[in-house]
Amino acid sequence: MLQLHATQLECQMLKNPSEIEGADTIRKKLEEQISKQREEFKQNSTAEIKAQEFEKENTSLKAQIVNLQSEIYGSRLAAKYLDKELAGRIQQIQLLGRDLRGADHENLWNQLEAEIHLHRHKTVIRACRGRDK
Repeated sequence: MLQLHATQLECQMLKNPSEIEGADTIRKKLEEQISKQREEFKQNSTAEIKAQEFEKENTSLKAQIVNLQSEIYGSRLAAKYLDKELAGRIQQIQLLGRDLRGADHENLWNQLEAEIHLHRHKTVIRACRGRDK
């Protein structure tokens, strides 16, 4: 709007330079107002751009948090499983040290292996249920 007024003033000055008194002061005031508005617009646009950048950064950080939480969950699950696996291996070693031979040895080994798999499965199920709560 200010630019329109400035152009109209300039047209009037070109048509009748002697009729408009104080045209220079009016033009200066209009130019000052135009420059003020430009500065305000720059400040507002800068703030909006920064806000958009912060929103993008916030979104990416939230996604990163979700990924890290998933990694932590997986690590905890693996640690629980490894604890159970270690306990099963210790049990295997203790039981296999009893001097069993042949079919008895094979049956014992199969039973221990089945128990380890069962413990692994139970650990995973408990961890998944605990995560849903």
